[in-house]
Amino acid sequence: MQADIVLFDDFETLDVFGPAEIFGRSPHYTLNYCSLSGGVITSSQGAQIITTVFEPEKTALMLVPGGQGTRRLVSDEGMLTALRTAAQHAQWCLSVCTGSAFWRQPVCLTADRRHPINAPGSGQPLYLHR
Repeated sequence: MQADIVLFDDFETLDVFGPAEIFGRSPHYTLNYCSLSGGVITSSQGAQIITTVFEPEKTALMLVPGGQGTRRLVSDEGMLTALRTAAQHAQWCLSVCTGSAFWRQPVCLTADRRHPINAPGSGQPLYLHR
């Protein structure tokens, strides 16, 4: 299964490479670093990653990291539309830290696709997509 890691400028490096190490060790996953337009994406820490063009309609597993870049993208119509399309096709939509902000946007997921759980120790609801 291809694991699409959706990157954007100012993503948090640890949010990407922690999960990438786990998925990358499994023979069941192929990692695909992608972004809306493809090309070089730079993390908050200055790491540059060459990405493919994100194809949301072909996504089986999607990981959205957090980082400073999420603050401006939670209102970006192109990003939200791509994530919604991917969520409609994917078996799994995963996010790390502030990447979860996308799933709180009404345009991203409809209520019937959200699965609330309580964040450990916080009592705050998190939304998972399956």
